[in-house]
Amino acid sequence: MKMNYSQAKAYKHELETLCNEASNKLQLFERNEMGLVLDHIRDTEEYKDAKDKYYTVFTALQDFNKWYVKEFKKEIRQDRKNRYVTK
Repeated sequence: MKMNYSQAKAYKHELETLCNEASNKLQLFERNEMGLVLDHIRDTEEYKDAKDKYYTVFTALQDFNKWYVKEFKKEIRQDRKNRYVTK
């Protein structure tokens, strides 16, 4: 991947937004008292599609974060330092 820090940061935010949207769709399905999705719902195509989309986006975010943290270690550290100094 060839990106500068600001582009990578924007892309990370975009992936996080997609992941949160997919997670929210997955949370809409009915659950039992233990918090598990019911079996008859788990067998529907709608649930399977939502789950597949979530895992696809989540895996993409994980892979990106592995690269992002290594590539921009100094910039991330500086951002954190600046954030705490300004408070």
